[in-house]
Amino acid sequence: MVLRLPADVSATFDVSTFSGGIENGLGAGEIRKNPLLPAKNLSFSSGSGDARVSIDAFSGHVRILKK
Repeated sequence: MVLRLPADVSATFDVSTFSGGIENGLGAGEIRKNPLLPAKNLSFSSGSGDARVSIDAFSGHVRILKK
């Protein structure tokens, strides 16, 4: 999954994937890994966090990129 957003996007993001990677092109937040599972999680805000974006993937990579 690829999500392309303007660099000045204002949103709060919650991203998780069970078996895949997370690429954060907006440059905020830290990807947390579960030591017992392949799961990865990322939560961060960009701008003032006006919108809420939630992404859950089971198998595959999630890429959040600037336009």
